[in-house]
Amino acid sequence: MRLSFCGAKAREGAVWTSGNDRRPKSGDRHLVNGGEDDPAHTGSAGARWLKLSLGLVTTAVFVWLFARGLDFNALGRAFAELSVSAVLLALAVMATAHAVRIVRWWLLLRALEPSLPLSACIRPFLAGMAVNNVLPLRAGDAVRVMRFRRQLRSPAMRVLGTLVIERSIDTVVVSGIFFLGLLGWRNNVCTPSAW
Repeated sequence: MRLSFCGAKAREGAVWTSGNDRRPKSGDRHLVNGGEDDPAHTGSAGARWLKLSLGLVTTAVFVWLFARGLDFNALGRAFAELSVSAVLLALAVMATAHAVRIVRWWLLLRALEPSLPLSACIRPFLAGMAVNNVLPLRAGDAVRVMRFRRQLRSPAMRVLGTLVIERSIDTVVVSGIFFLGLLGWRNNVCTPSAW
């Protein structure tokens, strides 16, 4: 693996250039995750505090925009009527779905990076999901590709390729469920009268 650095950009991390074996070696681990040359560890403390402050202010603004139109009395009554067992079941199903998707993504990445641990995929996946929930145009996918490529030990295009495969699998599964539903509806299996 050859790493090239470009003048003032040297402290921003390694640039993947060429070579058949793009996997980091043991001596390059500090360039991949949490080392001195990792962008997360560069810059002054003041810059990090500024970034954190901007993030907190932005979060506060969006929370206010979201909450200003809420009827808190109605919200309280709705929470009072919730079934605890139903909420716990929904949370368990959601956690299981996320866990399965994380493992699926890990298997896709492991095809070209066999030494990648499962734990390296958890934070990028959850961060991408969080960004997708608040920003349009699947911005969380861009975060996964650009922000976490060193943690994933893969160049950006490889990470992007796994996301394309993910979306293709999701499309096939959703389409299959849709057509099974149509088939059941046609045969009066899924209609209200059949219940």
